[in-house]
Amino acid sequence: MSTKLNARSPFYLSLTEPTQATETFTCTTAGATGFVVDSNGTITLPTLTKGTIVAQSDENFAAIASSGSPATRNLTLTIQIPSGFTNTNVGTIPCVVSFSQQPAAADPSSFCPGTTGAIANQSLANTTGTATVAVNTKFTAGSGAAIAGYRVINNHTSFVTASIDGNNLVLSALGTCGTKKIRVEAFQNSSTCVATQDVQITITGCVTLGCTLDGESILTGGHISQDGTTITAPNALGTITKQMSSSGGGAITSVAANSSANAQTVQLFYDIEVPNGFDNAGATIECEIGVSQDGTGQKAAACPSESGSNLEYLQFSNFRILTDGSVIKGNVTLADVDLAIVSYTSNYAENTTTSTIPRTLTVVSTIPSGYSNTGSKSCDITINQEAALNPCGTHELKRTEGVSAISEFCDSTFPATTIINSTQAGIGSSLIGKILCNVGGSKFQGGDLFYAISTVTQNPLAGPGLTFDVVKINNSGTVTEFYKKTCATSDDTSGAGEIQF
Repeated sequence: MSTKLNARSPFYLSLTEPTQATETFTCTTAGATGFVVDSNGTITLPTLTKGTIVAQSDENFAAIASSGSPATRNLTLTIQIPSGFTNTNVGTIPCVVSFSQQPAAADPSSFCPGTTGAIANQSLANTTGTATVAVNTKFTAGSGAAIAGYRVINNHTSFVTASIDGNNLVLSALGTCGTKKIRVEAFQNSSTCVATQDVQITITGCVTLGCTLDGESILTGGHISQDGTTITAPNALGTITKQMSSSGGGAITSVAANSSANAQTVQLFYDIEVPNGFDNAGATIECEIGVSQDGTGQKAAACPSESGSNLEYLQFSNFRILTDGSVIKGNVTLADVDLAIVSYTSNYAENTTTSTIPRTLTVVSTIPSGYSNTGSKSCDITINQEAALNPCGTHELKRTEGVSAISEFCDSTFPATTIINSTQAGIGSSLIGKILCNVGGSKFQGGDLFYAISTVTQNPLAGPGLTFDVVKINNSGTVTEFYKKTCATSDDTSGAGEIQF
């Protein structure tokens, strides 16, 4: 198996072949914490460190009255194994979590609410189905207090959204089909106990999943080692529960070795548990796929753009083409081994634009023994030549017209309305050395004149009785001096209100 990624500058990637997973996913790996069972039997599902809960053995447990005794409750979770583990192709594992359910608190006031009748089962169309169910008629108040409100307990948030609006339960179906239960609780502020009702929800109208979906197989990929002892299961839409060499056969973990020099295709069969989102969710279907098995022949070292069988791809990293066209030498690896680089394209035309330019870089490296094409190997790879830095920036300032002496700003008023761009936001002595540009990107030719500047349009900005910032700008757009100026009176040439930074 090889890995091929295309990346655009300025990202430089160092890539290696995927390694075989060495860790087995267990219930300890899943790390379930936070499982709780209330006295009324309501379940709070645990959270997992890794994996996903796809099913549970119980929706809730029996309530324990105040006169009862604590009970240990065991809940079996079906947990989807994530990728990257040796048993990922198994699909799921069962894990048991436990909690000591306690009796309800005694309530001598007899304020506890009760139930009357049952909340009707609800059937919703997937994605679009909604329902509003009055729940206040399904609960009764205790002898000494009215029901204060209702709350919903939904352990199936990927199946249905559920909320309480006043006396109503509001439901909205998601894109998963099947049947689940949620709970509604009634509570009274003056009491520590609650009454609960289950609500069964069925969501219909999903597609029935087969071995193809929209004309494409639900199984893709997969790989078998030459000796047949390592089978990398294909990716599946659903959970693979069994791997077989024949339809309806027994589970296998290996196949016969391939004695041919060339790779071959082995037909394998997989039992797949249909995931949520389909009408047949939870059912098992059997699907077939041809999986490639390596041959005994030596692999050929290949460039990223090449295709074929029994190939080992070269990996290129850390090559850079700078703005001036020079090339920074990178690395070439093959199966995690650094290769000797014989030559590479070293010079390109300068990039004077502010956008990167795709360049074809030819790299010649030496393929070591153990490959069918040992010797020099030339590959063309695409590298984005770095763009010239934008000296202008995007921060807008407003300037006045230029004057030859700062004191001239005190002769009359000067508006700041013309936009210039800076690489920094704000105004201060740190502007010295920065380049200011016209809108459009050309450097502002300041003519070594003084300009009053502001971050906003201001009219007037400079003039008698005003305090403002002043910069001196040369013909390269560079700020060479910065001042704060106060014009105490008109024709203020004393410099008394002029501070240079």
